[in-house]
Amino acid sequence: MLMEIQADIPIDNLFCVYLKNTFSINGYWCFLMEFYPTNLELAMQKKPFHINMVQDLSRQLVAAVTLLRNNEIVHSDIKPSHILLNTSYTKLKLCGFDSSYYICEAEMSPNIGSISYRAPEVILGHSAGFSIDVWSTALILHEMATGQKLFPGYCNWDILNRQMCTLGNIPHEMLSRSYFSNKYFVNGKFKKKNGLNAEKMVNNIFKRTNKISKSVYDAYYKHWAPSRTKMQISIDVQKIKSLLSLLDQMLVMYPNHRLPIEFVYANPFVYEMFDC
Repeated sequence: MLMEIQADIPIDNLFCVYLKNTFSINGYWCFLMEFYPTNLELAMQKKPFHINMVQDLSRQLVAAVTLLRNNEIVHSDIKPSHILLNTSYTKLKLCGFDSSYYICEAEMSPNIGSISYRAPEVILGHSAGFSIDVWSTALILHEMATGQKLFPGYCNWDILNRQMCTLGNIPHEMLSRSYFSNKYFVNGKFKKKNGLNAEKMVNNIFKRTNKISKSVYDAYYKHWAPSRTKMQISIDVQKIKSLLSLLDQMLVMYPNHRLPIEFVYANPFVYEMFDC
């Protein structure tokens, strides 16, 4: 799979980790890959990235995911620790292909990917296609700008509840076509978990909130605005608005209505340059 996606692409233009060689020792396969000293999870420990860096790294990450899409590959586990960075945080490489699969080999499972970056269609058993990489990519973009996970949680019930509380209802059409929906919904009501055993039935009338935009603006004005001029802040806010518009299209509960990665790549925030 790695050999396929890096074929005919110069290493400097490849935003997936480059496989240099393979060999076997005592029956174990070993992969020799290019070295990157850190990853996104470690890099964001002190504070979030400036919107300029978010834009630069977003362009590279989306390019990597688009390359996978063009090769019919679903990464399925995009998260900060699977995104390598160079020392200056200017170059990005997507890694962690242990759980990747070709779209024709996709199998339904509620545990695909890491829980905080797991798409609602995975939890519900609706689908496990390219849209799950769009979802996790959007969460990475948000996390780079805020330094915080959008949906931290400990189980699928918790994650699904947090997703709906932020993004709104899950359409009945999606629930009716999901293998595991009865595990979470009964007669249109969500079985909200309160602790290990207690359950509370909640009407499926969740509303989309402004949590995403508030968290991005709060992080910017806390960490970056004090050191920027009025002109710089004006330009930064223009970029933030563009990012939020993109996230609004990527973070959609129903995967059929989620922006495909090809359109994400063509989005102004990712593809077009802004005046700095």
